[in-house]
Amino acid sequence: MIIRCSILGKIMSNSRSKTDILSKTAKAEIRSLVKQELFEYDTYLENKYLSKGIVCENDSIDLYNMVFFKNYEKNEARLTNDWESFFVMRKGQKH
Repeated sequence: MIIRCSILGKIMSNSRSKTDILSKTAKAEIRSLVKQELFEYDTYLENKYLSKGIVCENDSIDLYNMVFFKNYEKNEARLTNDWESFFVMRKGQKH
């Protein structure tokens, strides 16, 4: 099972009980990940704010590059190792 970096805070939270190793938040998140893995589905979040951000993303990167004289590009490659999945921003990276 590969875990995204964005949920590490939920999984690594401390338990309120001294007898439990994992917190209730961690248990709930792990259950959710196991369900996604077993039933082969992915949660998808969509709202008008995220949709607008996705539409404006390339224009925002272009504006940033013009203002700060940079050559950044959108990175769509996802890196993974045995435990986690993440994006890496690199300056001027071509895909």
